[in-house]
Amino acid sequence: MTISKNTMKTILKIFIFIALILCSMAAYSPIDDMADWTMQMINDALSQGDCDRAQRSYKSWKVLTEKTNSAIESRIAECKDEEVVLQREPELKEDITLEEPKEFYWVLFYLDCGFDFDKNWKRESSIQLDELAETMKEHPKAKFQLDGHTDDRSSDALCMELSQRYCDFIKDRLIERGIPTEKMIVIPHGKRELAIPNAKNEAEHEQNCRVEITMIKNTTTNSPTYDEGVVINGVKWATRNVDKPGTFAEKPEDAGMFYQWNRKKSWTVTDSVTDWDSTTPTGNSWEAINDPSPSGWRIPTNKELQKLLDPEKVASEWVTQNGITSRKFTERTTGNTLFLPAAGLRNSSDGTLFDAGTSGGYWSSTAHKSVETGAHYLYVGSGNSVWLYHVRCYGFSVRCVAE
Repeated sequence: MTISKNTMKTILKIFIFIALILCSMAAYSPIDDMADWTMQMINDALSQGDCDRAQRSYKSWKVLTEKTNSAIESRIAECKDEEVVLQREPELKEDITLEEPKEFYWVLFYLDCGFDFDKNWKRESSIQLDELAETMKEHPKAKFQLDGHTDDRSSDALCMELSQRYCDFIKDRLIERGIPTEKMIVIPHGKRELAIPNAKNEAEHEQNCRVEITMIKNTTTNSPTYDEGVVINGVKWATRNVDKPGTFAEKPEDAGMFYQWNRKKSWTVTDSVTDWDSTTPTGNSWEAINDPSPSGWRIPTNKELQKLLDPEKVASEWVTQNGITSRKFTERTTGNTLFLPAAGLRNSSDGTLFDAGTSGGYWSSTAHKSVETGAHYLYVGSGNSVWLYHVRCYGFSVRCVAE
């Protein structure tokens, strides 16, 4: 059989084409994507005059690529950032509230978006952590926030748990490098804040699986409008009751204020009241305009309250903390705890206070389907905690969840 020259040329072209494809596939590496993304961060920082962030990003780029870039080094050397001196002022008073310096922003990407991510931890990532720890030590009066994020290929509950593990892993590594645990606040976000929505390939998914570290704006962890939050069975709960509308109580064991269902007016948990509203609140659910939760939080649904009552995933016990009786919920897998004080309740007819210290009620946002005057709530007492419904004009506590 004789093959013509034109046929041989065609076959040769096909082999060359296949070889080029195979070479390009073999050359692909997620490290290259991370390096390109880091270089983009460097250029963005330089264009904004953010010299310090450009310098730190360039250090990360050198670790990823094992190269240098003389052009970037020249631009960094010529960069001037007059704010840096002010933001690194060494003589800080103990009670100062630190504003977040624009240059302090750090992102760590994982190379595996899964629960075995720690097995694929790379040497270059450890070097990044070394640099991060040293940078954090330059701000001895500050606290730092670790925000964990995942991609969107799993359920909400699994993504929330995984983002918690991401944060805990980084926090533990930073503790090993001399950063005190009390200087770090962990906030898991699950898949709610994707860096790349609609990711199409593994490299893009990996950029969604990340931990972001920033200096928090307020070093007071018991701020009336800020709460670190804790994840229990896939739901992120505030660690303190709602006090006056838009604020949290000062401590986890504080009762805060009472609220009637779907009403924003607050009622004291200690004194008698004279202007109690005994009319029945209306609505099919707790409306956002009437929600007393601080910004970023909301009233939990009945399903979210019921997740605290899953005995396979959450343990429950009656305890006393700082002299206050409460029901404590503990997630079995992580050990995360939630403390709900037994603040009592106010009667629906006249607002009379009773059962303070022996039981309490916590509203859900869900109305009862068949009882028009009723709404669901969580009862906590010394014997047990159960999911019930009650007349809407009772006064109960509010413990909110993250939006």
